[in-house]
Amino acid sequence: MRLNPDSAFPYLTLAQAYRRSGRYAEAKAICEKIIADKRDNTSIHNNLFEIAFAEGDQATMEREERWARRKPLGEGYVIYEVAMGAMTLGEVRRAHGLFRDAEGMVLAQGLKEFASSIALEEAMAQAEVGTPDGVRAAVARASRLVTFSRELQADAAIPEARAGDLTRAESAAKALSEHPSLKLMFNQTTIPELRAAIALRKKDPAAAIEALKPAIPYELGTPHELLSLYLRGLAYLQQHAAHEAEAEFQRLLKHTSISPNVPYVPLARLGLARAYAQLGEIEKSRRTYEEVFVVWKNADANVPVLSEAKAEYAKLKPARVP
Repeated sequence: MRLNPDSAFPYLTLAQAYRRSGRYAEAKAICEKIIADKRDNTSIHNNLFEIAFAEGDQATMEREERWARRKPLGEGYVIYEVAMGAMTLGEVRRAHGLFRDAEGMVLAQGLKEFASSIALEEAMAQAEVGTPDGVRAAVARASRLVTFSRELQADAAIPEARAGDLTRAESAAKALSEHPSLKLMFNQTTIPELRAAIALRKKDPAAAIEALKPAIPYELGTPHELLSLYLRGLAYLQQHAAHEAEAEFQRLLKHTSISPNVPYVPLARLGLARAYAQLGEIEKSRRTYEEVFVVWKNADANVPVLSEAKAEYAKLKPARVP
């Protein structure tokens, strides 16, 4: 910053570091200064949207969406963040429309691979809320735009595995393993996440936990923000290792500032409620389910994961008052 004070890039880097560490006030101050100096770019507005989402600041979220839509071709990356926010709140139908808007904006700029990656991000989210038809539609949309790179192949295979399409997921995993990549993060985080997703679907939590070991040093900065932590928490739940599941979900929730508007955040809280239920801590479990329902208060009524959570909650009988 001292060497090149007129460049926005070092300010953006610092703002992102503050935001990811949860120091929102400092991150906002830097972003607002860059805007006041008329040096803002898409990444500045992405950061401001994510902070506003984390803080529940509806006015700022709407302001950032308006900014993106006012651009001649639109700013698809910001609208993608808005879409992820809607999906995190369980507003699946609204999120789908926003994902399509984001894809259209980046396609208008000729960015086909970016549009494909946005569609695959929707597939990831659709898988976690329990809508396999949404996964298939998003992957098909992405595949029509470009021939998948290795990264996009994996990004398609992970939600396919989570949604139960093991034939396609295992085929992709085999092909990707036969031709190793030179990319560290792909090898150490993305491929382990794919293997873990397949193992979880096969009800083999021990294999999922083992698969995710290479990701441990990197999992607070992976391409799929917070996914490694979330999958490991699910594996421990599936293994009925409730204390370990609790620790994993708590760790994710401690680091939500990395990416506050991803579905893994409320889903980790749901995982925590399930872990407490496994431990027999019924009142704690009920309170945590209720926290999830507050986040999803405006969710679509037919979201499968929400329906499952409500059914589980109904079976948890409150303690009797003596």
